[in-house]
Amino acid sequence: MMKTDFFDLFSFYTPDIDELGKIKPCGKAVKSGVMMKISAGRKRSTEKKAKAFIVWAAAAAACMGITVYAASGRFEQFIRLLSKSEISDSSGSGDLPLIGGNTADMTGYYTEPDVVFYSDGSVFAEVIGMYSDSNALMLSMMIKTEDEINIADACMPFYFTLVTPDGSEKILGQSGIGGIEELTAADEENSYGLTFYLTDPQISGSTLKIESDGIFTRSQIEAASADVRKAQEEWRAQFEKESDGEDWEQYKKEINYNEKSYAEQRAALGKTVPFAGGRLNAELCIPVYSGDFIERSEYGIDVRLDSLSLYVSEIPDDIRGDSCAGRAYTVYLKNGTVISDEFFMFDDVTLSDSGYNSENGCYEQYAYMRAADNGIIRCFGKPVPVGDVEKISVYILSYDEEYNGSVKEYVLYNAA
Repeated sequence: MMKTDFFDLFSFYTPDIDELGKIKPCGKAVKSGVMMKISAGRKRSTEKKAKAFIVWAAAAAACMGITVYAASGRFEQFIRLLSKSEISDSSGSGDLPLIGGNTADMTGYYTEPDVVFYSDGSVFAEVIGMYSDSNALMLSMMIKTEDEINIADACMPFYFTLVTPDGSEKILGQSGIGGIEELTAADEENSYGLTFYLTDPQISGSTLKIESDGIFTRSQIEAASADVRKAQEEWRAQFEKESDGEDWEQYKKEINYNEKSYAEQRAALGKTVPFAGGRLNAELCIPVYSGDFIERSEYGIDVRLDSLSLYVSEIPDDIRGDSCAGRAYTVYLKNGTVISDEFFMFDDVTLSDSGYNSENGCYEQYAYMRAADNGIIRCFGKPVPVGDVEKISVYILSYDEEYNGSVKEYVLYNAA
């Protein structure tokens, strides 16, 4: 029987970050006018202008036979929705900012984008708000249905494509088990919240394409997931048949594994009739991050730390070595807090229900991690002022032939 790696089957949905290896056609003139307005509206305008634009766009869209749903200002609603949300593939050891009741001051990061959703069905969406830095984006959306439709136990897959400033496109892996986050009951009847965490080193200043093909039952989702797993098994079998000492992770890059999995899931769901809704799509301009940051390149390792996240590129082979058994990416704060994903380098650390602790310091884990271009993005549970950072290091744990362990530290940034 062919060997199947569980993490490979789901690596598109939750990219492997194991530290040991890992819508209707319309008249061209009308459409052009609407899109020009949308483009102009992407820049922050006054509330009066925004409302006038929404009315104009809705009237024009009526000529197209589609429905337009636009965002409005509600920071308080954004907070309420996020406080009830859960990023289902977060670490569980700490809450992301404004998630799970975290009351960290996020007003300086909040943005209410001017976004128009197009819908050709009975389900509508709007962006409640978002916050972002140069590596990560927390996006909160409101989903509304017609009165007779109850989607509380259904699933609504969304697909995100990032268009970078140079015009290139990339499919973003997204938070959620199987890439699908749970619907959260919102304030109004037949309204639900959806929150996603998106990460990419080029997310700042890019455009995000948001698409959904409708709402599906859980059984439809499970059937589509089975199709994806079958396809992934076939790709792995092909690799094992053709590989000649080639690394599986490198092979996945060569065949565009993530993009193939993305297309497989969407195609599988496309063979079924959605439980509710129809196609939704919108474009969102992500603000350029203008906050403070730390950026360094040491030992062939690129690091960028913003107040909400840390990006570290892959560790070169000559540093990792053949006997690497673990890696720990660590941020030291001046108040004694140590944030890391592993703590093998500390003899005084103990693990309890509240996390990693020690009499000599405060140890915290990253709240969320996701693979990115040539590296991994790690998100903090609350804002970390750049001025509070004392040091950033990566630790390499290695074992010799007699299984004697040794740890080596590579300092990537030092405030001193």
